[in-house]
Amino acid sequence: MVKVLNPGGSTAVVLSVPAGDHVLFDMQVSPALGFQDALAEAGVEARRISAVLLTHLHSDHFSPPAARWLLKASECIFAVGRTPFEDVAARQDDYSAAIADIHDAGRLVLLDGSGRMEINGHGVAYASTTHGLSLKGVSHPQGNTAYRVRNVLVGGDTPVTQIFSPRAECVRAPGVEVLCVNLAHFSRQDVAEQDYPELRKHRWRTEHGMVEDLLAAMRSEEHSAFFRGLRTLIPCHVRRQPRDGSLQLYEREIAGTAAECGYCFEVSFGGC
Repeated sequence: MVKVLNPGGSTAVVLSVPAGDHVLFDMQVSPALGFQDALAEAGVEARRISAVLLTHLHSDHFSPPAARWLLKASECIFAVGRTPFEDVAARQDDYSAAIADIHDAGRLVLLDGSGRMEINGHGVAYASTTHGLSLKGVSHPQGNTAYRVRNVLVGGDTPVTQIFSPRAECVRAPGVEVLCVNLAHFSRQDVAEQDYPELRKHRWRTEHGMVEDLLAAMRSEEHSAFFRGLRTLIPCHVRRQPRDGSLQLYEREIAGTAAECGYCFEVSFGGC
């Protein structure tokens, strides 16, 4: 079972496994609800969270108060890419202090590049993807990590084009049935028409997902086997405004293209 704690928003996804444990991908939920309340509303017991897989450590994916609370409320192991860890650790703020608390407690696994490993009893495949660093303000090829646990792939801020690139092959291997994918904006033209600073527009285009790229991948014969095996597609990190209209647009275009291509997956913002 997969539950999204912040539907349509930044990644905060819970995978419940048959043994009764939970794997949490990222941890930023709606400020109106709060982390503990979001878990309770989803029926997730914090003490049963055994792994927290952080795609990166930006404020819309990592929460210092939630991380400290989980350290006490569970025996979970945290994982994050070495590059985002070193980036944040060099700062002097609550984020660097929180990640230091996790590290000092012996509850942090640092990941390099791509590979597979066991984290607190869970088989985890991971792949580094491009994202911006907070201190240097530039994109880094290992600034974000996409994860796969069982049949669930969570990309964090991985652009669609990188999910379907050779660098993410280990997380995209046959058997993926649930894809949580960053779809910040609909198209590059969409971004060009927004009132953003040019640097922000560049980052939307290069460091986040676009629906137009997803539709192109769905229509590609090269990736048709992947989409034929998919059961649920969950759009995340939607930043296009107005929000409600964007969610409707995304669902309509993705579902329409799926029908056109003969795919049978559902589009869901809340999980499956």
